Amino acid sequence: MLWWKKEPKPDQKLIEKAFTFAQPAVHLVATEEAVRSYLAGLPELPAGIAWPTRGGNALFLLASIDLAELQACVPMDWLRRDGRLLFFVDEDLDEDDPETWSVIHLQSAPPGTTSSAAEVAFAHAAEKVPVKLTRIVSVPSWEREEIKSLKMDDVTSEELIELSEKAYGDLPRHKLGGFPDPIQGDEMEALCEGRRRRSDGLLVTHEEEMREEFIEMAQREWRLLAQFDSDDAADFMWGDAGILYFFVREEDSRRGDFSNVGFCWQCH
Repeated sequence: MLWWKKEPKPDQKLIEKAFTFAQPAVHLVATEEAVRSYLAGLPELPAGIAWPTRGGNALFLLASIDLAELQACVPMDWLRRDGRLLFFVDEDLDEDDPETWSVIHLQSAPPGTTSSAAEVAFAHAAEKVPVKLTRIVSVPSWEREEIKSLKMDDVTSEELIELSEKAYGDLPRHKLGGFPDPIQGDEMEALCEGRRRRSDGLLVTHEEEMREEFIEMAQREWRLLAQFDSDDAADFMWGDAGILYFFVREEDSRRGDFSNVGFCWQCH
C-alpha cells in the first residue's frame, strides 16, 4: 500500500484575519488616458520654486501627483487635498544625506508654467509617463506585529504574500499610501525616525532603532507617502530591481509640511 503525505494548505481563517488589518492604497498605472498625474519628465514649477539639487547637481523627477486625483481615488484624511506633490531623487541614492531626495507640495501650478530651473539639462530626464490612479488593498507584511501575532506557518505566510502581490498584477508596484512592500526588511519607519532624532541632535544608535518597541512606535507615527518600483517605461532602475520608499510623519503631513520626509530604498 502506498501512502501519500497530504500537502499542507494555507489557513484561510488566518488569511481573512490578516486582511482585517489591510488599508486602501493607490496603485499608479501607466495610461494613455487624459490624466494629471505622471512619472518622470519635467515638472511644472512656478517661478520662484527652486529646483532641488545635491552638491550643485539637479535631482531628477520621480513623479508629479495631483492630490485631487488621489483623494478622489482613495480619501486619505492625513494628506492634503489641494495642489500636487513632486518627488525628486538623486541617482546616488544615499539614505544618509537628506539632500538626496526632496518632496515639494505645490498648492497651485498653472498648466504649462515652469521655472528657469526646468531648463537645467541632465542626461537622465526621461519622457513623461502619465499614470492612472487605481484603488487597491494594501496588506501588512509578515514582519509587522499585527501579522506576527497571528502566528502563521510558512505555507500561510507565502499565501498571504502571493495574495498581496496580486493587487499589482504584473505591473510595477508604484504606490501611494497603505503599507510598504519591503524587499530586505520592514523596519524602514524606524530608520526614518532614528535619522530625524539624530538631525535634532539626539543620540540614537542602530541597536535602539531595531528594538521592537521603537519599530512599533515609528510605524504608528509615520505613513508611507509613496513607493516607486523599478520600471523600464519610466527609466527607473534602483540597484537590482529595487524600490524607493518615501515616508512622512502623520502630524507633519496634516500640517502640509513635507520638509522632513524620510527616504529608504531596498533591492534584491
